Amino acid sequence: MSVIGGFLGVLLAPIVGRTLGKKNGVIAVFATAIVVHITPVSLRLLDLAPENGTTALLWLLYGEEIINATFAAATGILLASIVADVVEDAEVKTGRRSEGLLLSANNLFRKVISGMGIFIATGVLAFIQFPEKAERGQVPPEVLQNLGLAYIPTIVGLYGIAIGLLLTYGISRARHEENLSILATRAAEQAAAEAGPGIGSGEIPTEPGRR
Repeated sequence: MSVIGGFLGVLLAPIVGRTLGKKNGVIAVFATAIVVHITPVSLRLLDLAPENGTTALLWLLYGEEIINATFAAATGILLASIVADVVEDAEVKTGRRSEGLLLSANNLFRKVISGMGIFIATGVLAFIQFPEKAERGQVPPEVLQNLGLAYIPTIVGLYGIAIGLLLTYGISRARHEENLSILATRAAEQAAAEAGPGIGSGEIPTEPGRR
């Protein structure tokens, strides 16, 4: 299911980026992912989900997994493109390309967030007193209900933080195009300077009678 979602995400990302822009596109994907992510658990808490062991429940979970994988892939592509825009914006401001530094920082934050995810998940399980070494079918129903009740606000909160951070991103499409124009002009000027003055340009005098 994740493979299918990955291919769909590759197709979705450029469509969202062209239609909404990178920033608004990622925010829209995140907001939709919240709804999709909590739908199965919410339906179970409301006693609206199909019964365990039914084909309907299987298709519900398959659908949720495919959609989530699609959004995850699309988000990854759009965020990578945003990082590239930040690299160019930083080059305009500083005159230096710092993609190595920014990409390293991006990978570092990914590892930090991954570790935080494990810490938060452990904290949630401890908070609801989830039994240790529990086997399938032996967890009390009230514990599973508490897990669902804790899961929903946790997911909404984490996605909400991500959306809040994205709202602070200030590189619009117009600013990005302006950055590209500035960098192209600088590159042309640098190439002309490295090439040096040309014969007949007026910068180097020619010999009489020669052109």
